[in-house]
Amino acid sequence: MASDASTCSSSPRSDVARRLQPHPHHLLVNELDNVRNRVYVLTRGGGKWTREPLPGMPDFGTVSADAVDGEESDDFFMTATDYLAPTSLSIGTVGKGAPESSSSCPPSSTPRVSR
Repeated sequence: MASDASTCSSSPRSDVARRLQPHPHHLLVNELDNVRNRVYVLTRGGGKWTREPLPGMPDFGTVSADAVDGEESDDFFMTATDYLAPTSLSIGTVGKGAPESSSSCPPSSTPRVSR
């Protein structure tokens, strides 16, 4: 496995790209599948890898999860954005449920057109 967390690799399916984020006990995998982000948690146990969706991801929009410190903890930052909601930043720990919202951008306002 490449040690560079920002390395992107293609899967056997040509329409999926993956980005790995190492953690001490897990891997976070951000997949882009048919223009839709999904983040999965890969955990090794009993000689096998298990794969589960990262809790707390929105159904739509762009999602990114990055290690806070990939060598010392399983904490991560999750950024989510879509067309209807402002960008939000959450912090969580792999295996501890959905991340907690840390902050979000203010809602955008529609500019007024004067005539």
